[in-house]
Amino acid sequence: MIALPKLRFWRLQLLVGTGLVGLAALAFLGTTSDIAGSLFVRTVEARQGVLETVYRGRGLIVRSEVAVQAPASGIATLLVADGQKVRAGQIVAEVREAQTPEVTAALAHIDDQIAALDRTAQRDADEMRRRIEAAERELAAAKAELAAALAAGSAGVAAELDQTVRRLSAEMDRLEQEFAALRQQRESERNALFAQREAVFREASSRAVRVVVDRPGFVVFSFDGFEGRFSPGDAPEELWQAVAETPDIHSVADGAQVRSGDTLFRLIDGFMGYVFVVFDEAPLVEQGESVRLRWPGGDPAGTPARVHSIHNRPGQVGIWFAVEVSQDPFSSVRVLPEVTVVTRRVEGIVVPRSALIMRNGRPGLYLVASGSPVFRYVTVRAVDDHQAVVDPVPAGTPVVINPRRLTRDAEPYVP
Repeated sequence: MIALPKLRFWRLQLLVGTGLVGLAALAFLGTTSDIAGSLFVRTVEARQGVLETVYRGRGLIVRSEVAVQAPASGIATLLVADGQKVRAGQIVAEVREAQTPEVTAALAHIDDQIAALDRTAQRDADEMRRRIEAAERELAAAKAELAAALAAGSAGVAAELDQTVRRLSAEMDRLEQEFAALRQQRESERNALFAQREAVFREASSRAVRVVVDRPGFVVFSFDGFEGRFSPGDAPEELWQAVAETPDIHSVADGAQVRSGDTLFRLIDGFMGYVFVVFDEAPLVEQGESVRLRWPGGDPAGTPARVHSIHNRPGQVGIWFAVEVSQDPFSSVRVLPEVTVVTRRVEGIVVPRSALIMRNGRPGLYLVASGSPVFRYVTVRAVDDHQAVVDPVPAGTPVVINPRRLTRDAEPYVP
């Protein structure tokens, strides 16, 4: 007889336990779902979102604008606010000659008189206040003595003190009236001197040269030398270079000294503007196509624009975009370091592109319904390298993002 090896008791327990765990796991998986049986299937929830086709470049703003020069040398007086809309024929500024020595001397003389009058008025006011305060103290003492005499029953003394109180009260009224008359006199003298000063200024300003605009638009008192330099539709070498430049912006303030021929302000047509954008990658757009432009600080939804003209050069593509605006939104800006051109924007249910597969030549994906994977054909409305917008898939539905774990014969999605 051949002796059989004996199993150790602990090994027997391990084998039995492992078998029971396996049976329990199989039973659990069998009562749940097919998707639970695949330990490596991953899902994400379909969500409502937006898929955009965008291209990025660097832009230069070109407006229908003219630079208006100072008609003479002198001091500029700005008569409208920066950014204000004006009509044709409106006076925007005046330029008057710098003050002549005669005007300067006359103004200095009047200013000296005003200063002297102010000093005299201050001395007079201090003296009158001193006199009034002394009278107030004397009147208060007399009233106190009168009260004491009345309390003591001294009728004769009280009568004399009553006369003293009446006299001091009249003196107080007289001092206050004198002080008021003195203040009024000094104020009248001061107004007369200021009227003389205004007359001198008015005489000097009568020789001012008025600056009148010949068309409506928005007046901007800042400029960079690019005004009227480029024409939409043209793409000279200078334009490509300007996109990479940082313009030097100058401005004119009220009361600034200007020279004849210097730019005083620019007048901007507020209804149509253009942006020339340079791309390293050629955007898939056509002339006349509607797009949206975004730039830092602008409307997050983008500004509506239209492709005006396309220009090619080695390694770069430049595109003129026409932008319709009711008022210049970036009148103090010329170069846009970053411009995003949105050529297509689709809203809908967004899923990862990896969830899509081809079956029978049609795109589809696996949804998880009641714990089980269900294949559904879909319509792909938009797609990029990472995401896709599809119909019909309810938002929040789990979508399998590695469908090849469920079907080996799935073909990759092809747009």
